[in-house]
Amino acid sequence: MKSEFAPYYEVMPSEGGHSEFASRYDEDFEILKHAKEFVRTSENIENKKGKATISRVSVERVGAGPAIPLIYDYYRNKHPEMKKVLEETKDFNLIKGEDIIECAVKTSDPLCSKVVEKFTEIFAVETGNMTIKVLPFGGVYLVGGATQGIREYKNF
Repeated sequence: MKSEFAPYYEVMPSEGGHSEFASRYDEDFEILKHAKEFVRTSENIENKKGKATISRVSVERVGAGPAIPLIYDYYRNKHPEMKKVLEETKDFNLIKGEDIIECAVKTSDPLCSKVVEKFTEIFAVETGNMTIKVLPFGGVYLVGGATQGIREYKNF
């Protein structure tokens, strides 16, 4: 049976990024704890709101572009044996998410690649959660700088 109604697309506003980050693995829980410390102490350029004490970690703290240096910081501390290619030419506090993604895409640096893989996992899980909640029959459109950057990543 043919529908009388023409299909249309409607963008639904949301502040879903402010929802609680749910850790699925022990490593996610460690990242959650690291995020609280990072936000409180980091001088990194992507920690734009500056030093603050937070009691909760929202999804956007670990799943949006500015979170990429936070995840990088977590892995560089967890794996001190890994070479820090970006830090050979740039101070950590000046490293942006786009630098980490570019390094992973262009050089396959193991540390940056690990960061992009984890970021992509967090982003994908949250995208799946949101999809289940709102049932977007017209599709899901991923936008933003980090999304554009990871699109060329080998494992994405």
